[in-house]
Amino acid sequence: MGLSFPQEDVPYNSDMRVLITFTKEIPNRELYAHTPEIQETLAKAETNYKTGKFKEYTDADALLKDLNNVK
Repeated sequence: MGLSFPQEDVPYNSDMRVLITFTKEIPNRELYAHTPEIQETLAKAETNYKTGKFKEYTDADALLKDLNNVK
């Protein structure tokens, strides 16, 4: 993961202690992305991308034509 910074100013100095708390609570709007089916699909998509198994489009009409032909 990366670093996350608050958008508002937070007072800080080097003598302060920092407490990081992790939670398993997932916002309702993001729950769909954490289902096993979606996680499996995302993993497959990432593997396909890393191995070059994807098609690039420079023309929206060609993309739509291919999407309409998917069964």
